Amino acid sequence: MTEKITERIENYKRLRQEWVDKQSNYQWTMKERESGSTTYGFYQERELIFTVKILELEWVLSIFTEKH
Repeated sequence: MTEKITERIENYKRLRQEWVDKQSNYQWTMKERESGSTTYGFYQERELIFTVKILELEWVLSIFTEKH
């Protein structure tokens, strides 16, 4: 069971890194520089979603390892 959780955590870390990379490589337009970017905000939101999932699974994994 812990192996499956660990695999899922690693998968989420990979997916989160993809969104971080998109943020790093994002090309701002002049309009976005003045008023902000919904696209960049979406990228940050996706990164946060994966961060939360990772933290929750790491918490579950710690429960399993404490019991054994």
